[in-house]
Amino acid sequence: MNKKQELLDFLQKELFYPVIHSPYVSPELKYDFITILDTIKNFSAEGILLYFWNMMANDEVQMIFSNRLMDEGFYNYSELLDTFKNHFTYEWLLS
Repeated sequence: MNKKQELLDFLQKELFYPVIHSPYVSPELKYDFITILDTIKNFSAEGILLYFWNMMANDEVQMIFSNRLMDEGFYNYSELLDTFKNHFTYEWLLS
């Protein structure tokens, strides 16, 4: 499995699919997550890392998404980002 696919598999399984397929999540939040997923599918592995490190893990964006997700029943966004940041590093990318 290549690095890009490993990243996408992790993000789809742990973040995108649970939100997108939840019967409790608002259509607006589902749309946001579908749009983000469709966007990052066009990125390289390095592009996905840069996107998540610079955008999704940004303190302000993280707070907004954490609050939106918590309001809709998902409480592990911060943990998920920590797992992502600890596992998917530039050392991992270059290995």
